Amino acid sequence: MKTGVIKYDGGEYNGEILNDLPQGKGTFTWDNGNKYVGDWDKGDRNGKGVYTNTEGEKYEGDWKNDKKNGKGIYYWTNGDKYSGDWLDDHRNGNGIYYYNSGDIFYGQFKNSQRSGEGIYYFKTDNNFSVCEYENEKIKNEIAWILKDRKTFFSKLEEYKEKKIISEESYNQINEIAKKKYA
Repeated sequence: MKTGVIKYDGGEYNGEILNDLPQGKGTFTWDNGNKYVGDWDKGDRNGKGVYTNTEGEKYEGDWKNDKKNGKGIYYWTNGDKYSGDWLDDHRNGNGIYYYNSGDIFYGQFKNSQRSGEGIYYFKTDNNFSVCEYENEKIKNEIAWILKDRKTFFSKLEEYKEKKIISEESYNQINEIAKKKYA
């Protein structure tokens, strides 16, 4: 393996090269200023890497077949952040979406939309709702902590067991909820 530069239409790769392709560690900088720094395999982003665009958005995490795949965190310029599962450049699986308003959604995503079960935290009134979502819309309201604490805490336990939410998310929700509503 050697180190060098490969020029492409639209950008330039600088890093490790094998058989005239990016392989190992390297950086690709697009002509528009966007940049990827990380692992490469046979010319594709594969492994761990960080992508930043000129608007200031950033993704750091797993890549496979030149797409966001696996675990990763995406930061938007408006202050929103998503941390969780990715599949073919889409939020897919379990994750946490932090809104710049302070609201937080813990739950399931499909094709970058809330789809499946989840817990939504409303910062303005410290309220939680447990809902089933489909394509970003509420399909079924299951419980609001202000109306039905028993169902809320039961669902919280169930989601932890089913791994819809992580242990860390469970602890974070529990700490906020019990402080306010226990």
